[in-house]
Amino acid sequence: MNQENRNQRLRLMVKQLNKDRKKQARQIDLLCHDLIDAQRVFVRRLETIGFAANLYKSFLGVQDTEQILQILINEVQSYMPSMDVNLVLRQSHGCKIYPLETTTRDEGHPVDAFDGAVVEAVCRANKPCHLEDLLGMGLPLSPQKASRTQMTTLPLPQGGRCMGFIVLTSPANIQVHAHMMEQITLAGSGISQAVLATEKVSQSA
Repeated sequence: MNQENRNQRLRLMVKQLNKDRKKQARQIDLLCHDLIDAQRVFVRRLETIGFAANLYKSFLGVQDTEQILQILINEVQSYMPSMDVNLVLRQSHGCKIYPLETTTRDEGHPVDAFDGAVVEAVCRANKPCHLEDLLGMGLPLSPQKASRTQMTTLPLPQGGRCMGFIVLTSPANIQVHAHMMEQITLAGSGISQAVLATEKVSQSA
């Protein structure tokens, strides 16, 4: 093998080596990216577990649904101070909206637009609903008020059905934290159990 052939072979080997190094670097980048994504998901799950645990701990000994709501309001508003929180419970006739005292809300608050028919539709859907969904279900909210409002309902599950829902309302220009919504949704079963217990207490009083 002459010098020229050896040089050519060496250049090919170097070229292949550089190609392999670039490929390996890409694989390492992908692996690091996957690890970071996995860590992020793990941290979010831990945060959700922590949120639910703190919430459930706060519910211990509470015997009034208004107090359950106030605990939930405190948790939500620690993340989103401009967010209003209400509970709407399905009833055999109509619905029950917490807080029960309407003077705690501004006159014409969007949650007061819920009636029995809309509550039934939301409970049958048994999933998170946004304002567009609620308007489609017949929520009687004027176009002017709807344009200024963000609203999301999160179901309160009860044995495969929906006993009611949490209503989160804020001005349209406020950014809503999706992770907060996710945490409340995943804690929904525990919130439902707490509300069921307090409602039984109030009925037996």
